[in-house]
Amino acid sequence: MLKELFEKSSYIPFDDRENPFSNVEDISLNLLKEHLYEVKSKLYDLCDTRSKTQIAQDMKLLYGPEENLRPRNIALLMFSDKINEFFPYARIEFVDIPEPTGRHMTEKTFTGPIQNQLRNALLYIENNVLEEKITKIDGEAITLRSYNYPIDAIKELLANAVYHRSYQINEPITITNTPNYIEIRSFPGLDRSISEEMIESLDIRSSGEYRNRRIGNYLKELGLTEGRNTGIPKAIEALKENNNPLPLFITDPERRSLTVRIGINPEFIHSINQNRYEGQDDMSLRERIIAFLATGAMSKRDLSEKLGYKGISPSINKVVDELNEKGIIVKEGKGRGSKLSLNLKR
Repeated sequence: MLKELFEKSSYIPFDDRENPFSNVEDISLNLLKEHLYEVKSKLYDLCDTRSKTQIAQDMKLLYGPEENLRPRNIALLMFSDKINEFFPYARIEFVDIPEPTGRHMTEKTFTGPIQNQLRNALLYIENNVLEEKITKIDGEAITLRSYNYPIDAIKELLANAVYHRSYQINEPITITNTPNYIEIRSFPGLDRSISEEMIESLDIRSSGEYRNRRIGNYLKELGLTEGRNTGIPKAIEALKENNNPLPLFITDPERRSLTVRIGINPEFIHSINQNRYEGQDDMSLRERIIAFLATGAMSKRDLSEKLGYKGISPSINKVVDELNEKGIIVKEGKGRGSKLSLNLKR
């Protein structure tokens, strides 16, 4: 809390502050030109007649007197090939965990300027994680397309992590892919102005104070984020349209970190993960039950049918009872009319 107070008292967002351990040589002229060309800036036409220092000054990337100009942090995060020298954990790590035991786990790390990290991570997810299902409607010349995860939702939530994370905390952004959900974890957690009630209702709006306003502006120019508190609503809309569960925003009382969990479209639990579940223990069944209940309340019999069982098996009863005892799910009603649902207050 003291650290946050000192941050607020400075009135200068971290990304806009001078970095005293760097100099103009740490900025890449090629990265500056690439950005100006991509956003169709008029400054691009002047690149051949102006020095790197002049271009960086035009972009307000430097601070200090002419005789001692220093790059601002935004310049090193987005326009330097040496980002790891100044921010060693400013990277995105992707971890694929196909089994609860951790066997066959793979990892991939994305480094470089943060806008390239974001793009490359999204491209990797699109090529290696996303799956599409095409359903033809009998008697009609119409096909329905659905995905295990809508790329627009992942894009908004991952861009949000890149935008709002603290680059002073030595922890990377971590994307964890499991058979039933994707999680995006970043540091720190949500701002304290966002109440627990707002998190639970998914009405997540900041107070207007941005940790990295310059980063947000540049990502918006590049079309990588929406800005104006519209990213999360857009992600939620994309998840609803694709029949995915609503996202879960998981944080701790001290708001030290934030984990956003995106549940898989239930249609893909069998088609994609069938081989992953064969021969596995109750922990696998446990995750599948949670994934289905994340889409809404249902009876135990309906749940069994979605899991591919002809009836309510002893293994389902066992896992449901365990989840109920631990408060992860709740049972509403009695007898055949009872329904199971996730405990959102937990």
